[in-house]
Amino acid sequence: MLYGDEVSGVRCECKMLLTFRITFNLNFRLTADYYFLSTHYTYPPSLLALNFVTMRITKFIFIYALLITGILITWFILEKLFFTGTLSYQWFITIAGSLILIAGIYFGRNIFTKTIIKKEKEIIEKEVIVEKEVFLSNDLKLAENNLLSVRESEILLLISKGFTNESIAKELFISLNTVKTHIANIFIKLDVKNRTSAIAEAKNMKILY
Repeated sequence: MLYGDEVSGVRCECKMLLTFRITFNLNFRLTADYYFLSTHYTYPPSLLALNFVTMRITKFIFIYALLITGILITWFILEKLFFTGTLSYQWFITIAGSLILIAGIYFGRNIFTKTIIKKEKEIIEKEVIVEKEVFLSNDLKLAENNLLSVRESEILLLISKGFTNESIAKELFISLNTVKTHIANIFIKLDVKNRTSAIAEAKNMKILY
């Protein structure tokens, strides 16, 4: 069980990690790595989060600084060789073009990978939406006079399958108070006082099968 100060600390750490992820737009698995560190090492949560973020920033800066330094040094050497006449302009253009090609492939691969991940995410979201629509159309039909809303119909269907209020909230990703409000509205619209009567009345009205 978390107490007030601990909850505030956790929220602060989560906010810090989220801010870091948005600000730098890095494709790092912050949540997974942070969970691994927090479960394998005994440190204060705030210190652990700060050390982890610092480690990631340092690694990011080091890799890109090394890459840029290597390119600049190579370019400087090529320039010296070219202007001293040691290197012909054909070789200069070839090597310079190769460096540009390598850099383009590297950054292009990152952009392509992010695009693929985004596309896959969109496909998954579409599949979930379609599955939800099929789920509703097969198991539940609204009355012709639209007595119940779509959300109320979903909750009524879950009630008929034995879901508790807490289970319904988790299944539909809504708060417990929202579930209770919808159930109260269902009881009013069906003119019943309990779940069993609501299910029976819905079947009589051909709302639920």
